[in-house]
Amino acid sequence: MSRTQRRRRAGWRPASTIVRDCLIYAQSIAALKAAHEMDPDPEGRYAVHHAEHLRERGARALERLTQTEAATPDELRGKARVAALLIADGHGALEVEVEAFMTALLLDIEFCLQGAIFVPGASFEPWR
Repeated sequence: MSRTQRRRRAGWRPASTIVRDCLIYAQSIAALKAAHEMDPDPEGRYAVHHAEHLRERGARALERLTQTEAATPDELRGKARVAALLIADGHGALEVEVEAFMTALLLDIEFCLQGAIFVPGASFEPWR
């Protein structure tokens, strides 16, 4: 039995739920784009029929990502790549969900950097 077959049989999944949710979001966006590109109707009537399911799946993954703190470099990189997708997909417009995700990502980055950077005399007190 090959390695690939063993992985499929064992139900291989990423160890991190954050990485999994990043993949789910990216796959949802990619599937939406591919469906609209392949739709023979210029107005996308066929793709729209399946779009709602993909949008909901992506929105659920984005909500989970917003509520979960990144604890490893891989998780932080995954969230940063989702942020890049959100910026490219939204053409710069920030919806409420996107704004909440970006705020959570910035807090994750701040938390990770506090352990890596020490500035004598600087205060890391909450400024809010």
